[in-house]
Amino acid sequence: MKRILKLMAALSILAWASSTEWPLMRCSRNNPDIDRCLLNAARGSVQKVFEGMPLYNLPSLEPMKLGKTSMSAKKGPVSIQITLEDAVLTGASKLQIDSAKYRHDIDQLRIGGLHKDIRLNGHYSMRGSIFSIPVNSEGTAEIMFKNVIADHLVQFSPRAKLDLHKSPKQRPIVQCYLDMKSIELMRFNMTAQGFGYFANRALNEVMNSNWRLLYSAFKPSVEDWLHTDYSKTMDSFFSSFDFDEILPERLIL
Repeated sequence: MKRILKLMAALSILAWASSTEWPLMRCSRNNPDIDRCLLNAARGSVQKVFEGMPLYNLPSLEPMKLGKTSMSAKKGPVSIQITLEDAVLTGASKLQIDSAKYRHDIDQLRIGGLHKDIRLNGHYSMRGSIFSIPVNSEGTAEIMFKNVIADHLVQFSPRAKLDLHKSPKQRPIVQCYLDMKSIELMRFNMTAQGFGYFANRALNEVMNSNWRLLYSAFKPSVEDWLHTDYSKTMDSFFSSFDFDEILPERLIL
């Protein structure tokens, strides 16, 4: 009898773990007020998404471990390559969402909001110059992005050459993009190996006094590697569900 009970318990756990019921608030793709619905859904889901849902192949995104990544800039007086090892991104989960827009014609969700404080930490290696001033160094770095207004795009595409709306039972490919619209401040705090106090202070002064140039130059690289990392993670999550489960034709109450 005990063996039967244990087997039943194991089967129950397996059935629960195999469930692919959509775990977040849903909106009908035919809802005439879909944008308002998606805004409420996004606001209600953002913390759950960043905390992670291992049952649905979604790891924690706060902090987000990026491993090795790089930012390159060759624009005007800036010519720098920064490579970060063991890079960690924190603060993204504090997103304040203020808009949501769904485009039926291209199956794209655009979520707009404010990131008050994002920080990127890691061991860095930097080569290049700013206004012909060499900034070659390596050590530890924290890069802060303050009050970033950004759009977050989620693009749904069919895995087969079939229209998602005509064949909604297929599991879509998902790509995520970040479009950084504006920023109040970008600040560097770098501690270079072999540099004394005054040399490190001078290095940070050069970087921080030219932060607008550096932000403009680094922005495409930042958006690109966030696109790669977030797309890989979110596609793994969304691939557990049919398009009709994510954005159903109609909601069954």
